[in-house]
Amino acid sequence: MRAIARVLPRVSLRFFVALRSSSRRFVAVESASAQVLFAASLVALVVAQLPAGDGLRFVLTEPLPRVGLSPQVLIGDGIMSLFFFVVGLELRREFLVGVLRDAKAAALPLFGALGGMAVPAAIYLVSARENAAKVGWGIGTATDIAFAAAGLALVSTRLPPPARTLLLAVAVLDDLGAIVVLGVGYGAQFDPVSFALAFALAFAFAAAMALLRPAKSLTWVVFGVLAAAMWFALHRAGVHPALTGVVVAFLWPLARENAAHAAIAVTRVLDRVHGPVAFIVMPLFAFAHAGVRLIGEGDSATPLAWQVSFAVTAALVVGKPLGIVLGARAATLAGLASLPEGMRWSHVAVVGMLGGIGFTMALLVAGRAFDDPALLDAAKRGILLGSVLSAMVAAVVANGLPRYRVP
Repeated sequence: MRAIARVLPRVSLRFFVALRSSSRRFVAVESASAQVLFAASLVALVVAQLPAGDGLRFVLTEPLPRVGLSPQVLIGDGIMSLFFFVVGLELRREFLVGVLRDAKAAALPLFGALGGMAVPAAIYLVSARENAAKVGWGIGTATDIAFAAAGLALVSTRLPPPARTLLLAVAVLDDLGAIVVLGVGYGAQFDPVSFALAFALAFAFAAAMALLRPAKSLTWVVFGVLAAAMWFALHRAGVHPALTGVVVAFLWPLARENAAHAAIAVTRVLDRVHGPVAFIVMPLFAFAHAGVRLIGEGDSATPLAWQVSFAVTAALVVGKPLGIVLGARAATLAGLASLPEGMRWSHVAVVGMLGGIGFTMALLVAGRAFDDPALLDAAKRGILLGSVLSAMVAAVVANGLPRYRVP
């Protein structure tokens, strides 16, 4: 808020108070929705172990006629674009008037994300001794941004606001990194023509935003059609299509007077979409993706399967926080990055622990890495255990920190 105040010389006190009030509402909504999200995850996990779980799994994974996509994909990649839109707006506000205005502070998530991908992969390769297990090296590089943000919301009173910005930025960069891992490491199909089309549609969207007036109803139809076309183009390109939400958020038209007016415009949009996304989209996503079967059909008690489970768990619980902290620390020592105001290294460590909540993105990588059902089940158990342990360790460490007080 102090950063916002410094760039508000021509903005009335009424606007500043409204912005501060919106931030408090945002934190309150995040904390409440996190509990709903974890409750939905628990219900899905319990149902998955029951006989009814097979029927639910069939409904969620069976492609719909004419659409060709399953409900799980439509939820995870489709409506979750709204969640990524919220994340993009948050990051854009931070670039305008928040901690990311400073170039060195903005560089911190980049180096943290690089370390948070390299170190987990190295720890996995060291832990998995057999070649058949080593193919899962990319699993620990992923972060589930929705679950990580929900975990952060539960300990938000112990962390300064820049901690959330750091986590979201690292997680978005992790998502981009996961795309590279899938394409390079696991031969995921990448269609350059569709990707080029998505790029062209992004430019068309930006042009439409600049030329048309958002107040016009026809304009919203144009925006919606272009955004949907961009989503399908990214999907065909083999890129995580939910990232459309981030692209749209950064192209959204804002007030041009100064950064403060633009930040207020972002806040108004956030106030409109954050509630439905937090209480409808995210719990629905959790229910559709958290139903992991703990006991599979393959022989999951072999030494090789235990290797995979252990390596995945170690990569998430140890490798992720270690990598994020080491990457960020190395960048600051080299003078390439700096800690945001109010942040300490203990806060960065908690962010790293929350980054170990790999879950859905890790499950996606595991599905590409293992053809053997027994090893895939072992990887899923490692992902679930590693994600839960990461969240628990983060909560314990965060609660050991002094309560954060706004200066």
